[in-house]
Amino acid sequence: GLHRGIVETLHPRELKKWFFLGLSQAVSDMLELYANKYLDASTYQVLLQSKLLVTALLMATVTRSGARQSSLEWLLLIALSLGLTTYSILSNGSGSFSGLGTVLALIKVL
Repeated sequence: GLHRGIVETLHPRELKKWFFLGLSQAVSDMLELYANKYLDASTYQVLLQSKLLVTALLMATVTRSGARQSSLEWLLLIALSLGLTTYSILSNGSGSFSGLGTVLALIKVL
């Protein structure tokens, strides 16, 4: 019942697991705020969308029997990334670029 669920949730093993997940999410959110401070919106969006490619690459390399992407899915991921990059380059005339912001956004993606 409810009591058993609360006891299982507050078990040190579970608390340790959720602590590290919560801490990584908090650090990710802080990096996102700092990256937004130093980058214009279009550049930040391109870097943030690279999370799709990073996740697909990790799934392909880390999991042996896990989810695999087909050739069409890889092509779509690459086309999406190129499209977002092209949009960012073409619309970046009035934006600002910062090396620090780029590094923070890339760390958040990883």
